[in-house]
Amino acid sequence: MSSDLSVTHMGECRASGITALEWEDAEVPPAGEAFVYLVRGDSPGCGPGTLGFGAYGVPRVATGSTCPE
Repeated sequence: MSSDLSVTHMGECRASGITALEWEDAEVPPAGEAFVYLVRGDSPGCGPGTLGFGAYGVPRVATGSTCPE
């Protein structure tokens, strides 16, 4: 949930190994909360993509739980 996020904790892995171009999360956040998703691509030739950039152009660092390969 968005209230669990911080600079040192980007949340938990929700899904991995998805080959489709979309994914539907059946879970609904509690009233007054929201889910936030950070998506990272992965390719057999290049490996996992970056998590992009946060404030002031600083690269995001993976924190929280890691998704299984």
